[in-house]
Amino acid sequence: MNQTHRAMSKLSDSNIRSIVPIVPPKKFLERFLADKELGDFVLNSRRQIVDILTGKDPRMLAIVGPCSMDRPEAGLEYAKRLAELSQKLNKKLFIVMRAYPEKSRTRLAWPGYMQRPNLKDLDMENGLYGVRDFLEELAKLRLPVATEFVDSIASQYLALLVSWVAVGARAVENQGYRDRASGLSMPVGFKNSISGNIQTAVDAIVWAQNPNSFLGIDFETGQAAIFTSEGNPYSHLVLRGGDSGPNYDSTSVADAIIQLEKAQLSPHLVIDCSHGNSQKIAERQIPACNAVLAQRLAGNKNI
Repeated sequence: MNQTHRAMSKLSDSNIRSIVPIVPPKKFLERFLADKELGDFVLNSRRQIVDILTGKDPRMLAIVGPCSMDRPEAGLEYAKRLAELSQKLNKKLFIVMRAYPEKSRTRLAWPGYMQRPNLKDLDMENGLYGVRDFLEELAKLRLPVATEFVDSIASQYLALLVSWVAVGARAVENQGYRDRASGLSMPVGFKNSISGNIQTAVDAIVWAQNPNSFLGIDFETGQAAIFTSEGNPYSHLVLRGGDSGPNYDSTSVADAIIQLEKAQLSPHLVIDCSHGNSQKIAERQIPACNAVLAQRLAGNKNI
């Protein structure tokens, strides 16, 4: 190693432990791309979600599933049961399985299957391939997937398998998330901030619905590239409660709709019955869900 190379290495990668090359996204997803029926299924799932969000489809969108995927075998068992339930309830509910391979954290904690697939060691290479395999199995079960993209280029490797995406409460103010959401090909839900502030999410939706530029990698070649988006017209609000308390009640929902309309946005929204709306107590998800369903049955078609 010459002196110039040694100096540059210290300048750019002094805290990098290792660099593992990865194939371009197109090569990574070649098995999925070869199955036209799976691709058509994901595309049709996205269209149905859009129809629900725009009021064309009278069904409710139900996004359900574990907080994060930590054991694919258990997740697949859950998915098989959910797929059966989806068929039975299809006339009233469009069920999408929540499968989050990455976790956005406030404090040091397990960052998700994609980074630490054995819950301990950093092994993103095997984690990424494991996530792909798991999502492909869900597509084979004809079960749409909802997820969150934390890593800045993960969407290029996994988005083809996903029908709905969330931007979490910790990320809703992040410019990079807003920019990338504007270029995603499926509906994106922006959650209110951890404090409970809804305006932050409304501002993010407005931003994501407009054209933006951001850095990413080309799907076919894997090379770094500059992307310019058209804007994502189906970005929408997710009420998840916060430090200020739950916001699934009818008054909070009405106030949120007013804020959306003031920003000239669609009044349709999603309500998260977990997180701040259950104070992170699982048993409280049930009354939250019942309250949301009661509002819907009372005639609020914006939910």
